[in-house]
Amino acid sequence: MTPVKEAFTGPYFNEFTAVVPNADKFRKFMTAAGYLPGIKASDPDNPEKEIIIFAVTEKRSKAEIDDFINQAVRFYDENPV
Repeated sequence: MTPVKEAFTGPYFNEFTAVVPNADKFRKFMTAAGYLPGIKASDPDNPEKEIIIFAVTEKRSKAEIDDFINQAVRFYDENPV
């Protein structure tokens, strides 16, 4: 499992925000794995919260999405929070 959590509640379409511990290191790891890791953002009410905006569209296959998730799990297995 990963420590990644939903950042905000409410409806969304293709983009969603998640709290991602070690966001900068996560983004570097995912880039090295060949993925666009999302855009780093911040919560004005909690600037310490590390947030990434992810986009998931029909342009990606289920296998690509599954591999992205597997890489994220691998990252947190190797970099526990």
